[in-house]
Amino acid sequence: MSDKRKEERKSLMAFTPVYGLHPKTLLGYVEDLTIHGAMVIGETPVDTDKHITLLIEIPSALPESTAPRLLIPA
Repeated sequence: MSDKRKEERKSLMAFTPVYGLHPKTLLGYVEDLTIHGAMVIGETPVDTDKHITLLIEIPSALPESTAPRLLIPA
């Protein structure tokens, strides 16, 4: 298996909070993303064997954003 990533990561230039829903809890902030995933940096531990819904709030400072928030099953 190659150690190189197949997709280039894009760093965000704005704080983009990520919440877990039910209950709404701040998990951290998006550090960077690719077409296949995102790196979230935070201090809240998340169980690896549990399905959750993430709420990502897109900052209005990002001119190309068309939606104020994203709901993503994870």
